[in-house]
Amino acid sequence: MRGPRPDAGALLLELWRCDPERAPLALFARGSLRPLLAAALLIHAELARACEEASEEMVALVRLAWWREALAGEGSHDHPALAVLADEPAALLIRRTLLASLPVRERLVEERGFATLADYRAYAAATSGALHRLLAELAGRGQAVVRAAADAGTAYGIAGLLRSQRAYARRGIALLPRELIPPRRVLARASGVAVAELPAAVRQLLAEVDPLLPPRPPRDPLVRLPLALARRSHRQLARAGFDPFHPRIGPLPWAGIRPSLVLRGIRPRA
Repeated sequence: MRGPRPDAGALLLELWRCDPERAPLALFARGSLRPLLAAALLIHAELARACEEASEEMVALVRLAWWREALAGEGSHDHPALAVLADEPAALLIRRTLLASLPVRERLVEERGFATLADYRAYAAATSGALHRLLAELAGRGQAVVRAAADAGTAYGIAGLLRSQRAYARRGIALLPRELIPPRRVLARASGVAVAELPAAVRQLLAEVDPLLPPRPPRDPLVRLPLALARRSHRQLARAGFDPFHPRIGPLPWAGIRPSLVLRGIRPRA
């Protein structure tokens, strides 16, 4: 027997706080789809935060282990997004997709970054790319849109992850692949030291985005929005001289919109 449906408005507000850049994908979906997309987006954001915000490696790994148990349905775990999964037939697809992203997240924490450019791209594909594939599948899109959404999500992951470098550097993690630039050079820049090689390494990494940006993408918000985020991330880094530690690096334009204004008038449908 199903319990009471979670408060969709509260779930969307929490999503906007955790991932304001991607929140519009759930906000402007049809009413019956909003809680499902919001739950997938919110859990993805929580997994990213577990790696990015934890004070030390073991704390991050414990948080990821908590989510592994929760997504596997083991034990009792309290979170508004998990309440949605308990109430939806598509929960199994969401759980499987998000569980599959945990090994690469744990590897990032344990290895304190990426060895190669291929590792970096694989991480983006297994996290952001898989998320956007999932969203398109949940929305019942055709295979062409599903593939385009996965590529767009990977492109956003490649560019967007760079904007997290400053947060990861607080724990001594250098996200730029070690084959491009030694971690000590990246972390020296985090301490305010000028590093001449950094912009060239960032440009080389961002070149991985170009093949994922089709000239004529499907006219579907599940593809167009992550593509727009990827391009805006790229432009933001370019304006900052390809320095991920520049003060100009931060949330993309609509992320500063107050969620209460966006959610005004949006009500969950029965």
